[in-house]
Formats: sequence, C-alpha cells, structure tokens
Amino acid sequence: MAENSNALDQREELLGNIRKLTGIVIERLEEGSKERTFSIAQVRLLGSLGLRALRLWQEALRDGRTSISITEMKDAENRLSQKLNNSEVGGAQSS
Repeated sequence: MAENSNALDQREELLGNIRKLTGIVIERLEEGSKERTFSIAQVRLLGSLGLRALRLWQEALRDGRTSISITEMKDAENRLSQKLNNSEVGGAQSS
C-alpha cells in the first residue's frame, strides 16, 4: 500500500516537472517572438523540446490517476502550437 502511494507521489512529481518544463519552453518562445532574438533553427529546437515534453505529459496522464488535468495539458499544447506558428510566420517575414 505504501509502495503504491510512493509510486503515485513520484508520478505527481514527474508531471509537475514536465508541466514546469513545458511552461518554460512556451515562455522562451514568447520572449523570442516578441524580441525577434531567435533564429528559425532556435524556434524549431525549442518547439521540438516543447512537443517532446507534451508527449511525456500525455503518456504520464494516460492512466488517469493524477490530479493534474488533461485540460491543462491541452491548453499548454495549444499555446505551444500558437507560439510556433507565430514565430515561423514572423521569421519568414523578417528574412
């Protein structure tokens, strides 16, 4: 029983860390888009990192035994997608 609780606590911690990583990636993309300090390669790299974090988040949520919601993950996914689209359009226009 305690072993099961420990595994659930570790899963919650993992999800929290993935959520933080995803938030940081999205923030960096927002900053880079506003300041136009990132090259297209950097935007793609950050976007790739963000997508990997979202995939990890989805995998960790699959069993449904967590307090972190799927809705929150989907919101982060949409924000990342918007930032990537905006960065690519802005980068193409400034070239």
